[in-house]
Amino acid sequence: MDGKVILVTGSSQGVGLAIAKVLLQKNTRLILTSRNMQKLTEVKAKLSRLKNDINVFSCDATIESEVTNLIQKIEKKFGKIDILINNVGGVKSYGGFFDLNNNDWIDSFNLNVITTVNFVKHSYKLLLKSKCASIVNIASITGIEPGQYNPHYSITKAAIINLTKHLANLFAKNNIRVNVICPGIINSESRNNFLNYFSKKEKIHIDEVTNNANHFDMNNIPLGKLGEGEDVANIVSFLASEKSSWITGSCFNIDGGKAKSIF
Repeated sequence: MDGKVILVTGSSQGVGLAIAKVLLQKNTRLILTSRNMQKLTEVKAKLSRLKNDINVFSCDATIESEVTNLIQKIEKKFGKIDILINNVGGVKSYGGFFDLNNNDWIDSFNLNVITTVNFVKHSYKLLLKSKCASIVNIASITGIEPGQYNPHYSITKAAIINLTKHLANLFAKNNIRVNVICPGIINSESRNNFLNYFSKKEKIHIDEVTNNANHFDMNNIPLGKLGEGEDVANIVSFLASEKSSWITGSCFNIDGGKAKSIF
């Protein structure tokens, strides 16, 4: 991936930041985006100690005009995009099915699906200029096997898996590969946010909630441990590289064996 232009969305923290760190080691030209410019600036300062070719741009991916403006800046500076990593997403409001209102469902779709649609649609012309373009979408294992909470999030990740297959078939004629990764339970800020929500909702001390969650998760993950951002990042690096040149339209579960389904 020497010299490849790589755009990583949602990369100011968590899995996105882990992806950026791994790809930085491949001598790439890295573009990082997030809504939070302050965090991006801090990330750039830290990563620049390792490598100087890091570019950061603030962008709210739910707003199409902001995405188009960003792509115009990338086109002007780089002329192309070799690899697009769609990592924008998350949970804005937590709850079970009856805890959620219609706006929660709409907001989740906008945050987790429309963001990917916006970036793919407007990056396409720059991906066409690459000789070996690749798109990697980040979904979730809950898109395959939903849990007890946050169904408004799970259905959007199922949509991303479906969209990936559609785009892989659509873009294959132009040699643009599209794959999706479904992380399981990752030791991350997102997980901690959900545990804090559950602690307040059930009025249970956060330490007890965390201990119970860790015990439950460890017992339900065959490998017996939580995932780390780097576990996801290493697969992203492979799918972004030419070593995976005959892989497209595929879904990869990175979950320590948690998913029980065979498809």
